[in-house]
This record gives sequence, structure tokens and C-alpha cells, in this order.
Amino acid sequence: TTLLYTIKFEFMAMQTHNMVDSTRKPNNVIFKNQNLDETQESDKTGGSTGTQGNVADRHTNTGLRNCSWKFYLAVSGALLGGGLPFGIAVGSMANTLSLVQEEFSSSDLVMSVLVSGNPIGGFLGVMMAGYLADIMGRKVTMLLNTAPFVAGSVLMATAPNMVVMVIGRVLVGAGVGVGSVVTNIFLSEISPVSVRGSMGCLYGVMLSTGTLLSFLLSMPQIMGASSLGWRLFFTLPTLTGLYQCVVVFFSPESPIYLASRKGNVDQARKSLSDYRVSVCEDELSTLQQCLDKGGDIQPLSFPELLSHRSLRLALLIGVGLNVGQQLSGINGVLSYAPLIFSQAGVSVPATATLLCGVVRILGALCGAALVDRLGRRTLMWGGFLVLCVTCFLTAGSQICADTITDSSTDSITDSITDSITDRNGSCQGRWTGIVAIVSILTYCFVVSATASTLPWVIVAEIFPMEARSKGLSVANATHWTFHTLAVLFFDSVDKALQPYTFLLFGGFMFFSFVAVVLFVPETKQKSVEEIAGELRKQADKCLPTVF
Repeated sequence: TTLLYTIKFEFMAMQTHNMVDSTRKPNNVIFKNQNLDETQESDKTGGSTGTQGNVADRHTNTGLRNCSWKFYLAVSGALLGGGLPFGIAVGSMANTLSLVQEEFSSSDLVMSVLVSGNPIGGFLGVMMAGYLADIMGRKVTMLLNTAPFVAGSVLMATAPNMVVMVIGRVLVGAGVGVGSVVTNIFLSEISPVSVRGSMGCLYGVMLSTGTLLSFLLSMPQIMGASSLGWRLFFTLPTLTGLYQCVVVFFSPESPIYLASRKGNVDQARKSLSDYRVSVCEDELSTLQQCLDKGGDIQPLSFPELLSHRSLRLALLIGVGLNVGQQLSGINGVLSYAPLIFSQAGVSVPATATLLCGVVRILGALCGAALVDRLGRRTLMWGGFLVLCVTCFLTAGSQICADTITDSSTDSITDSITDSITDRNGSCQGRWTGIVAIVSILTYCFVVSATASTLPWVIVAEIFPMEARSKGLSVANATHWTFHTLAVLFFDSVDKALQPYTFLLFGGFMFFSFVAVVLFVPETKQKSVEEIAGELRKQADKCLPTVF
């Protein structure tokens, strides 16, 4: 699909470029022997300085049609090497857990440690990612990130005992953690402003795709029940990591990074021109702002990140969005979906669980299509509000199914096909399975469109260049911490509160809705300077709301 879209948009870009060529004479050497200010001034005045044909109008050619084939190749490498392994790691243990436990005769506690190895490794990875991205650059960090994927996958595939198995899963998790930071930074810095949100949401699309791919490939009908089957399955992240290594190696570094951190004017200009068919005035202005600082932008330390009011507010927003994402219970739902459907009286929980994976991909695609039209803020608060409603509906179906089960000795596995009959007055028959399926599928769709994807986009946009890597590290560390807690304690909380578990999640979603309405600004199609200015004004208020 990525290759098809690359061909499609590259063909459209070539057509656009040919139309420009017919009216203005281009120069193949962009920015040569010129200052960026001169280039912009030349384009405004219509003068002929050698780059007139390569600089687009401020408001045109700023979308995907203006992106070159190198841009699409770099995006495919970053997503397949950073987003897809994340999804594969999330779903890799669902169908293999029992086989691994039988192979090594391990206890339930040891298996819990194995499952938690991914978020533990992810936490360690995000804490290193900020330093690596600042010191070595986005491109080199992604190249080096191939090592933990390959090493971890090989260890899990060849593990002679459970200790090696856990070490391998932690290494894969570390690769996923580093990728979750540097991939989103890289995408936000090379993408045109008009489609920056959609490009960021593609990370969530690949995450959901990886989860579904993992569910499908690890099914007993495909993988088999032998040791060889699950061992080969665990080598899958190696393929995506190697693809990223090859593609990113031949891709230019982020022009924003080259200009702001390295002060390398020539390479920054060349990188920008490599990613575009024609360079737009807005992008020239952004790059010029970085160049004006002379490449002297030094990354802030963690204490310095807390010393500025606007950065503290940005950090609060980033941490809060990731906490809200995990308190939605999505990781617990994905891990225990068959149990949740059974509790609500669904007769085919395995099929319903597979539908969840399909719906998640559709939701992520929908979010990517809408994020640059409706805006990040609108989608976030709307998503949390819908999630609140679906959680309450799921809780209601479970409560009524529990009441029905208590009043009858009949099995609830035929709940969908049974006719509606009166049971205990308040719950009219076994409609609970249908309500559970609709509400959970809606829940999965909305989570993928909003809560699972937009925090990655917003957090990459609200931090200025000098604080971006550290800010994303802290926000993503929060993500992995609460991810670990959600996986570890979902089952215990569910057993303690059943059938009222989703009432708790619904309450969390309502508070997340209120927090987004009050504190999260809109970042759609705004430059880094504009977003930073809005956060400074917001932070100066007694209550730093967006109003």
C-alpha cells in the first residue's frame, strides 16, 4: 500500500512540477550560492535569481503532491521500522503465551514477567531516545535502533530457557521505545505543515496494523502448535528492522535537525530540497529561523525542562494525554478481549476479538484522514467523550449479563441468538451480547482514531526544538509506565470490580475530556513558533486554560 501511494503521489507531483516548468524556467541546483532570505525575496518580487522556479507559492504545493519520492521512502522506512514492530510486540504474546509456558514449564508469575518485558524495555528505550536523537541525530538513531530488534528477536527465537526469553523481549521493547520517540520526531520534522498531523497518525495506523498482523500470524491454524512455529514467529521484527536500516541509510537527515543542532546550512538546504519537488516559502521561513540561531540550539536538560513555565505546561499536556490514553483501558481490553466479551454474554468471543483488530485499523485510518481537517484538539475531546459513553454502555451490558446469569442456569454462550425475554425486570433478555459487541467495537474504533494516535502527534508539536527530544522522552516514559501498570493489574482490577470495571474507565475518560477542553491548545497547521507563543500566553494565566 505504501508503494502504491508513493507511485500515485509521485506521479501527481511530477504533473504539478511539469506545469510549473511550462511557465517558469527551473534551476536544478536549489539554494546554490544564495541566502534563504534572498531566495524568498526573489520569489516574492518575481526576480530571476536562479531559484525562482523551485520555490513554490506560500499557500500552494505544501501538501503531499509537493513531496518527492525520497520523502515517501523515508516515511515507509520510519513507519515499518518504528510503528509496525510496536504493534507486533503488543499482540505477539496473545496466542503464543500458552505454548511458551508449556515449552518451558513456567509459572504464571514468570509468564507475567515475560509479558511485561515489552513495556519495561520500552520505558528504558524512551529514556535513552532523547539523548541519542539529540547527540547522534534522527537518522543515525533509527539506524542503531535496528540492533535491539534483531538481537531481541534472535534471542526469543532461539531461547533455551525463560531467562533468555525475557531478555530478548526486553530488548525488543527497548527498540520499540526508542522508535516511539525518534520516529515521531523525524516524521514531524520532514512532513509539510499541512499534512503533519496525518503523517503522525500513520504511526498509529502501523501500530494497529502490527497488532492485527501479530494476531493473525500467531493463530494456531497458521503458526501451528509446535515449538518451531512460535520461534519463527518471533523473528518477524527482524525483517521490519532490516528494512528500516536499508531505507533510512539512503534517506536524508531531518533538515530541521541539521539547521538547528548542527548549523550545517548547505546540508540542511539540500535535505529540504531532497524531500520536496519545490521548496515552499513557509518551509523556507521555518528553516531560516533555525539558521538565524546559527545552529547554537543546545538541548535542554531535564531540570531545565522544568524551569520554564511554558515548558512545564507542555510537559503537563504531554504526560496528561499519555495517562489518559492508558487509563482508557485499551491495553487491558486488547489483552483480555475474549474474557470481556464472554462476561457480556457474547457467544463467539474469538471472532469478536478479531473484529476489534480490524476496527482498530479502520479507526486509525479515519483519524489520519480527519486530524488535519477537524484539528487535534477537537478530535481529542470528542474522542474522550465518546469513549466515556461506550465504557458506560459496556459496563451496563456486563451488569445486566451478570444479573441474567445469576437468575438462570442456562449457558450464556447462546446469548446472541436467543430471543429477547424478560429477566429480572430491569434487564430485558439477552441483548447484552449485542450491546457489548457494538460498544466495544465503537470503543476500539474511537481509541485508534483519537487516544491511541493523537498524543504522539500533539506531543511532537508542542515542544520547541531544544526541548523536543527530552519532552517526548518524558511523555513516552509516562506512556510505558502506565502501559506496564495496565497490563499487570487489569486482570486483578477486573476481578475485584466485576461487573463494574468499565464504570471506572468511563470516569477516567470523563476527566480526560474535561482536561483536554481546559488545557490542550489547537496545533493544526501552526508553526513551532506559533505553538510556543500560545503556550507562553497560556502559561502566564493564573489557571493556564486555553480560554
